[in-house]
Amino acid sequence: MTKKISVIIRTFNEEEWLHHCLEAIKLQDSYSKDRIDIIIVDSGSSDNTLEIAQSQEAEIIHISDYKPGKALNIGIENAIGEIIVIISAHCIPKNNNWLSSIIKPLDQDDIVGVYGRQLPLSSTSSEDARDLYITFGPEKIHQKKNPFFHNANSAFRKTSWEEIKFDDEVNNIEDRLWAEQWIKRGKIICYEPEAEVYHHHGIHQYGNIKRADGTKNVLKKHYGEFITLDNIPSVVLDISGLVMIKDSPLRIKDSYLIEKTIALMQNDSRISNIFLFCNCFELPNRIKEIPNVIIIDRTNYHETNNIEEDYKYFLEQVETQGFRPDFTLCMSETYPLREAKTVKKLIDAVLNNPIDLALSVKKEFRNTSSTDVDDNSEINNFAEPRSRREAFAYIEYWGHGFIARPKILKSKKLGQTRKKLVIADSDTSFIEVRSQKYISLLLELLKVE
Repeated sequence: MTKKISVIIRTFNEEEWLHHCLEAIKLQDSYSKDRIDIIIVDSGSSDNTLEIAQSQEAEIIHISDYKPGKALNIGIENAIGEIIVIISAHCIPKNNNWLSSIIKPLDQDDIVGVYGRQLPLSSTSSEDARDLYITFGPEKIHQKKNPFFHNANSAFRKTSWEEIKFDDEVNNIEDRLWAEQWIKRGKIICYEPEAEVYHHHGIHQYGNIKRADGTKNVLKKHYGEFITLDNIPSVVLDISGLVMIKDSPLRIKDSYLIEKTIALMQNDSRISNIFLFCNCFELPNRIKEIPNVIIIDRTNYHETNNIEEDYKYFLEQVETQGFRPDFTLCMSETYPLREAKTVKKLIDAVLNNPIDLALSVKKEFRNTSSTDVDDNSEINNFAEPRSRREAFAYIEYWGHGFIARPKILKSKKLGQTRKKLVIADSDTSFIEVRSQKYISLLLELLKVE
């Protein structure tokens, strides 16, 4: 007889990862609604976590006082499955036999718990990538003395939990404490490397960053490059483009600057939709009819003169239309000389680094003086060539381009998040055309007919 399985997932603001996790679970070769139920134990999410869970028909249990063991005990208590499977909301099964692989060892009576392999992504930090590969190796292990156990990716019988529940009070390692009690009773904890998941932030062990970077490079050389989020087969990554136009769109005769920005974004196949947040009646039909270009009308938007409020409002409008981008690439129409590789560099930055935002910057060696207005001493020698000056600054150009997770755009804290500065190759790409009057002056200066 096929045993029923309950999958328990603990959540708190997991909208970035939960939908990918749930979709991958439903793609399992052993998945069926009659056999498997999914229980979300949520501790007060304020983002779209609960909406995502509801859309996937998961059972939701709300808790207020979060402790890892307590949350699991509450979820398991409500489970109907004979087998309990636990997976972190930000873990994504590698393939379609993850579920069958993690429960298979439980056919052996003396095995009380199973935990699977965790793999890094390209965006995983150096120390976590190192620790994941060192901790979760390729060899199956029957642990008779070692109580290591990890509830980011684990399975056990419900009857085992009924006999020994997780500690309700501890703030971490509830999994190891539970396994230790069973080891003392002579039972086996099984490590099953065939049950693989991707876990972007690893197991939270930190060390010397420089040394960890070296270790990560050795691991990549030995095992190959880490997979990026967009290359996981079960993940359909949604990267959306956004161009915000507050006033009338700029143009040179019959050509609109916004068309250059749209073309630039469409040149990267990873961008799915391009949203124009503007007064749509001012756009010609040919722009409105460009494939995958979606207009968000700002005619009735109450202008605040706060760009962060604009981004927040835009995201809310996009979500009400059913779109939930994983990342949003934001660009102004006012940089017509921007290079195509700017888009690629920004997207690559957020996919390959443990950050929430990547921003286009210009490296400048400007003539600078002391911060004391009464002190005229120069920090840089203006007579030196720029390449030989030691002091420089990264000038942030938000309109030139930045890419961020939706939660950052909605938080109104663009300057207070983990970010990476992406240096543009060409200084000319930062030439900005701010107004129609400026365009007219340029045309007059250049005598363009």
